[in-house]
Amino acid sequence: MTTNCIQRTARMCVLSTFLALMAFSFLAFGSASAHALNRSSQVAQTATTSTATVSRIVTNKLGETVFRPNAITVASGTPVKIVNKTAFDRFLVMNGGLFRLAAGASITITPTQSQQVSICGATGTLTITVV
Repeated sequence: MTTNCIQRTARMCVLSTFLALMAFSFLAFGSASAHALNRSSQVAQTATTSTATVSRIVTNKLGETVFRPNAITVASGTPVKIVNKTAFDRFLVMNGGLFRLAAGASITITPTQSQQVSICGATGTLTITVV
């Protein structure tokens, strides 16, 4: 009887510790994806003097969030403006960084090399080719 009680107590301790570690891991690492990262050296949100090439984030007829156009070619140093035309905030992944783009807002980047911009949780990908 005493052995059975000790085994139950040991199992409860192990399960409680495991549950606490899972909760801590979720709070420490799971919520990090919702925070926007600042990369001001790569993203400029001010008006530029040269004409920017524009790509819009829209919802297509199938209900998917996509870029229109989804591929552009620019000269090195030419600004590219991305406009969120959807009713929701979108998170963009570019150059390994995560950027939050509010509904109706825009962001301007000046790529010096070819890159891809993806929408988190959506199928949309913008391919920027620099020549």
